[in-house]
Amino acid sequence: MAYQGTDWKKNEAAKDIACATIPKPTPKDQCDEYPFATTLQRAGKGDGNFSVKYVDGSQNGSAGGILRW
Repeated sequence: MAYQGTDWKKNEAAKDIACATIPKPTPKDQCDEYPFATTLQRAGKGDGNFSVKYVDGSQNGSAGGILRW
């Protein structure tokens, strides 16, 4: 899937909507989804079959960079 492409943007929007429903534990945390944005089962698929959770922001950024690579 192309980074910042149409499918990526759909995933980001679905994830952000779900993340807005749960409290952010600390300013450094980032909300992330599972399955990952790079999979066919991603949040933007539209079936609502995904989960979100706030995780350590630096770890999440590192993991996302590895997946993008």
